[in-house]
Amino acid sequence: MLLVQAMGIQRYIFMSIFNCEKHPEVPLMNIKSCTEKFLASTGVPYTVLRLTGFHQVSQHTHTHTHTQMCPALSMAAQTHS
Repeated sequence: MLLVQAMGIQRYIFMSIFNCEKHPEVPLMNIKSCTEKFLASTGVPYTVLRLTGFHQVSQHTHTHTHTQMCPALSMAAQTHS
């Protein structure tokens, strides 16, 4: 908590996934659930946004397919790679 105060952080916003605690066998869901539990234990003011849809584009496996469907993803992939 002291480091958070020293940094001037007033609230931590965490993007999680809806029902993540129900699927611990899925690594990303487990990480999100564990992070929520950790935040609750810190005493730091926080907000968890539990998204009902989550999509992560992998540069190595999906970029080509997704950029064919959505030119905006192609631009984002080129800009952020």
